[in-house]
Amino acid sequence: MSSLENKLDFWIKYVDRYNNECFTAFNDFLKENEQQVTSDVEKNIHEHLIILKKSLKEYFPEKLQDMNWLQNPFANHTKPSMLIVSEYEILINIKCSSSLKQKFKASK
Repeated sequence: MSSLENKLDFWIKYVDRYNNECFTAFNDFLKENEQQVTSDVEKNIHEHLIILKKSLKEYFPEKLQDMNWLQNPFANHTKPSMLIVSEYEILINIKCSSSLKQKFKASK
């Protein structure tokens, strides 16, 4: 699960408790203007966060986690489902190449 998904879960729980602390600018605005959030606004915030979380899963499905080898081919990975055996063997060769590993580290 991504950090954004974890944050969305956290924010949803906070909003359900009528707590807006996690939205600093919004919370500061409410305090400075001595305002209270109506239950309709709280409901809208909650619904928006739920929809945002759902959209996040649609645009970034769990399948993309199977592509972590693209970010770091030198980390330990199980065979990604989209690679055929010969491609995975090439990935293993890349992972074991100390010269490529040095170039990768230098490029960061």
